[in-house]
Amino acid sequence: MPRPASGGVSASVRRALAVLAWSFALFTGVHAQDREPLTPAAIAAFEQQLTNARATHDDIATRVTCFGQQKTSLIQQRDKDQLRLGALMKHQGELEPLLVRQTAEYKGFEATRDAEQARLIQLNNELEHLRQRKAGQERALADCKASPWTINALCDLAYSLAHLTGHFVDNGQQLTDTQRRLDIAIEATRGAEQRYRDSKAAYDANTIDASATTTQIRSAEVSIARWQAALTTLETNAHDSKLLLDEFDDALDEARRVDTADGKARTARAVRGLAVRVDEATRRSGALLGQAKTTLTEQQLRSCF
Repeated sequence: MPRPASGGVSASVRRALAVLAWSFALFTGVHAQDREPLTPAAIAAFEQQLTNARATHDDIATRVTCFGQQKTSLIQQRDKDQLRLGALMKHQGELEPLLVRQTAEYKGFEATRDAEQARLIQLNNELEHLRQRKAGQERALADCKASPWTINALCDLAYSLAHLTGHFVDNGQQLTDTQRRLDIAIEATRGAEQRYRDSKAAYDANTIDASATTTQIRSAEVSIARWQAALTTLETNAHDSKLLLDEFDDALDEARRVDTADGKARTARAVRGLAVRVDEATRRSGALLGQAKTTLTEQQLRSCF
């Protein structure tokens, strides 16, 4: 069995006692420092820390206000665009049946015009055929009369043009009537075509406007989501930070006013503890602001920075 070291205490025990004594000294030293009253210089340093922290808080609060204003403005514009889109969709619903009717009207007049045009061409062809027949008979009649062996009266009877006269009259009347109807159809077609084109232009413009408004609404929704993401953490942090800074300010104010030893020690502990928390809160606020910056686009950042 090993024998104990001189003095009756082993080396390991002595080391353990030494560590315990050092820890106790450190603990009592730290707490003794916490209990030391705050000097005017220490209070001034803490006041400067509070001033710097408030400046950081105020800067972030300004950003939060700007973020909120930008978000509100976007929401208002989005709501207006949604109302406008609703009106555009309603108007498009009114334009669609009108466009269908005017398309049918235009196509109907167009078909009538084409039919009268074809009829006019047919009648002109018939007229040309009659003219050729007449010319042929006139040549035959002239040849007949030129012959010394024929009687003119017999030639007139054989090659009479009387039967063609009625055809010419009938064809001429049909040509006149058809031309009149064609002129009417052409004018009606022009009017219907113009109404159709006006309606089509209005319908297309409304469709383009509705599409652009839809795109604007979607873009606004994305931007609103970005602003909200940037606001979510900063708003709560700014509120908590203000409460902490007010508490720190109250503690410093009390430290300046107390005159009892116990009161000075108590306020010293409170101020030093709050100072650590203020530093942590200031660092956290800066980190959250940096995070918000990464959430926003460059254009959005220019709005508030």
